[in-house]
Amino acid sequence: MLTDSRAFARSLRTVALVVAGASALWEIMGARVPGETLPVLLAVRAGTAAVAFGIALASTPGRSARALHAFAYLLAVAIVVSNAVAVALGAPFPIEFAAVLAVTMLGAALFLPWTPRAQTALAVPAALSYPVVELLLAPNAVAPGVVAHGSLFVSTAAVAS
Repeated sequence: MLTDSRAFARSLRTVALVVAGASALWEIMGARVPGETLPVLLAVRAGTAAVAFGIALASTPGRSARALHAFAYLLAVAIVVSNAVAVALGAPFPIEFAAVLAVTMLGAALFLPWTPRAQTALAVPAALSYPVVELLLAPNAVAPGVVAHGSLFVSTAAVAS
């Protein structure tokens, strides 16, 4: 386990604030993307931003490494769930979810000072979630080549992390 909770707390706080900002900006920028932004997607993105902001506030140097690990996994789950909802609602760019997963895994590896085992516990489920979400939740058929390329992209990021 991590012994320096202060470094972990600072890193997690920074990542959580970036996720909170990105979740809010995603919908502001979404006005430029073709198609309608559904209220449920706005609610999910707002929820993700709120969870991330709450994690940023809770990630104090006095927290145990175990609590910080739990916050990091909660943040990753919030990211995956909000993007899975976007896919289920018909996100216009199927590769978008792959990019978000790759950035999440690589960002965690780069910014969170945790063990390789903890990183693997994040990367493997994240990599497996991409094809499952795209194949089972997308309302419109996604071309198999797109899912294969996205899966390769996400798997490469998982291995690299």
